[in-house]
Amino acid sequence: MRKFAYCKVVLATSLIWVLLDMFLLLYFSECNKCDEKKERGLPAGDGE
Repeated sequence: MRKFAYCKVVLATSLIWVLLDMFLLLYFSECNKCDEKKERGLPAGDGE
């Protein structure tokens, strides 16, 4: 029974870390895309 409890704790901890990493990667990748769109949008707006 102890091995099963340890497995649950290890899996839960790993899942939390994976979700946190995914959230951080998605958050920062979206932020970079927004910055690129703003930079690309500025010259096009000046040209008009």
